[in-house]
Amino acid sequence: VPVLLHNPTLSHMAGINVAIDSITEEEAKQFDLRGQTITSLEEFIAYCKANLITPYIELKTETIHPEDQVKMIFDIVEKYEMVGKVEWISFSSDLLRMVAQYDQTDMLGFLAGSKSDVSDIQSNVKAILLLNYLCFQQVYSFHQTKHS
Repeated sequence: VPVLLHNPTLSHMAGINVAIDSITEEEAKQFDLRGQTITSLEEFIAYCKANLITPYIELKTETIHPEDQVKMIFDIVEKYEMVGKVEWISFSSDLLRMVAQYDQTDMLGFLAGSKSDVSDIQSNVKAILLLNYLCFQQVYSFHQTKHS
């Protein structure tokens, strides 16, 4: 189940070194993250739709099955009729190309840590270069909990 969490472990937010992909969604929701709980992607997309918010989805490069991850996330976006209303971002042009296979209307943003990363952008990917990590208020990244 895709959840909102920037890092692949809970060490930064909960102070314990537990990988998010090693626990179930129910287990993940029990952790106190500085007064908050972990939110599922589906809850987040539903909230964005209800409140007319453009979600930014960062696709992580550490995923084991990237095609499955992109498809699972896109299916949730599609379920809530949010196609065309999402900003997809990643340090991987390959992941952005996967999104473009499903959706050619949403904005794709290539993240670069330095100008040398620009060479990774391929001509068939519509991309925005965002230097020095991120230039907007808050980004939610998605990791997957293990299947229940």
